[in-house]
Amino acid sequence: MKESIGGTQIFIIVIMMVILFSGIMAFTINRSNAFAVKDQLVSIIERAGTFDMNSQIVGGDSTGSPALEEIVDALAHNSYRQTGTCPSESTGKKVTAYQRNGAQTLGNNDAAFCIVKIDGNSPDGSPPISYYQIIVFYKLDLPVINELFVFKAIGQTKALYS
Repeated sequence: MKESIGGTQIFIIVIMMVILFSGIMAFTINRSNAFAVKDQLVSIIERAGTFDMNSQIVGGDSTGSPALEEIVDALAHNSYRQTGTCPSESTGKKVTAYQRNGAQTLGNNDAAFCIVKIDGNSPDGSPPISYYQIIVFYKLDLPVINELFVFKAIGQTKALYS
């Protein structure tokens, strides 16, 4: 009973600790990157003052919002590569799912980011108010095991008048 823990058991414990540590580091990096991207997209839409929910970039040609071109440029200069599933549309909300290149995705699956337009209540006589929700994704991705969970980072613009 002198050596109750052998070399193999210690090796397995060390490997498990390395996998756990690298998973925590990967999760932390993915999370901070997703929140930075979300903040960047919110500020782009707030600067533009509006966003055309029908806009997209197909084959390098942009249709609609110049804010989308700026968003695609921002994503191209960032290491954000996550994808996820956008929520479905509901009353008063229009959801558009985009890939990294600015093309809209079908069925809200495998989207790099989602933009949700929420129409707000405006007082009588004032222009209509709308908010935009930005949804980006980050994952818990462990070495060897691969991705386990997909999380969402959600941000909202201030009230924008159209």
